[in-house]
Amino acid sequence: MVEILLATGTLLTAMAALGTSIATFKTLRETRLSREVSTNPKLFPLDSQGSVHIQQTKPQLQHTVDFEGIRLENFGRGPLLNLELRWSIDVKELVEFLREVDQRKIYNVHIHEGQDENWNELRLSWNHFYARQLEERVQIIAPRGTEEPVYVRPPAFFMEAFVVYLHVLIHERDDRKKYVPIPNFVPAELTVRYSSLAEDTFSQRYEVELEYEHNQTLFADEEGRYYFRLHVKHKHNKSLNMDRLFPRAPKPTG
Repeated sequence: MVEILLATGTLLTAMAALGTSIATFKTLRETRLSREVSTNPKLFPLDSQGSVHIQQTKPQLQHTVDFEGIRLENFGRGPLLNLELRWSIDVKELVEFLREVDQRKIYNVHIHEGQDENWNELRLSWNHFYARQLEERVQIIAPRGTEEPVYVRPPAFFMEAFVVYLHVLIHERDDRKKYVPIPNFVPAELTVRYSSLAEDTFSQRYEVELEYEHNQTLFADEEGRYYFRLHVKHKHNKSLNMDRLFPRAPKPTG
């Protein structure tokens, strides 16, 4: 009988120790997860709006692009560190697209081959661009609301190609105020990688689209000014934008 009681006591002690160990493990795990949540950054690239002002087209295209870029917001509680951005743009597809929409052959858009692919030039209007201008780095983005927001712009040749697109499809029309459906501009892909204070790394991919805004352009106070919206869509999610705060006008029906 004594032996049974001793065995039972030993079992109960062991079970109590196991229970204490499990509780301690759960507490440590919850503490670690809580610490990660409190220090992990969360990057959200937001939709944005801009405009192109075409001042003249002859003897050469002269224009300005009023556009801050993609607004990068850190909705986490800790700083976002060592942000690397890399753009992926199909330049050959871009050239073929511009040639197709430029039915009046205003531009001789082409790729001028260099000594290797890194030195190939994309020739648009009067400007030439190296297609390797695709990377950018940002050291730190503080949590939202603590500092000024950070903006990044798509590569210069991508924006210049969009200006050519607006010129041949909108600016050259006799009636610019009439809504006419136009083909979507070639999208780009943006890959981002960043880290946290705990040295955890994060990677995300987005599709970036530029869209001409007819309704907004109708109310432009300058001749030759065309508004557009940049959309950022997570590869596995919906568009990350600010339409809740700044609703877009519905598309015209005629």
